[in-house]
Amino acid sequence: MALEDINNGSKIADQLEPLFGPAGRYVFCIGLFSVAYSSFIVNSMIGGFVLSDALKLGDRPDHLGPRLMTAFVLLSGMGVALYMIVADVGKPAALIVAAQATTVVASPLIAATLLWLTNRKSVMGEHTNGPITNGVASLGLIVLVLISAKILLVDVLK
Repeated sequence: MALEDINNGSKIADQLEPLFGPAGRYVFCIGLFSVAYSSFIVNSMIGGFVLSDALKLGDRPDHLGPRLMTAFVLLSGMGVALYMIVADVGKPAALIVAAQATTVVASPLIAATLLWLTNRKSVMGEHTNGPITNGVASLGLIVLVLISAKILLVDVLK
């Protein structure tokens, strides 16, 4: 089944019927919910904490700033999703692919930023990376860039 053939979740769920029978739909729904919920909540919390810390509104879970910024990130994500549904911007599968492509581009940028920040004395003080950590992190960054390039150039833009 090609990506172009998938325009609703029931076609994907049907692929599980040979293995799970009629329960395949339920297995698919439980799995999809679990994946979406765990990623959405954790990523929203990370985004809320980073945003709050950057705005100097607090950096601990008991501070109000991270809680408010996490709620803001969650509501922003929900708002974008609702807009996409109401405006009928595109097929759900195409929107998922677009979101994943964004992640593929953002991941190396975030990794490079983290590597840069962990080497700044003004940020890390005496706890900056040593040569071994920088070597392993640089190798990881190179692998991440290569994987992202392969996905963008071979899988997405083919």
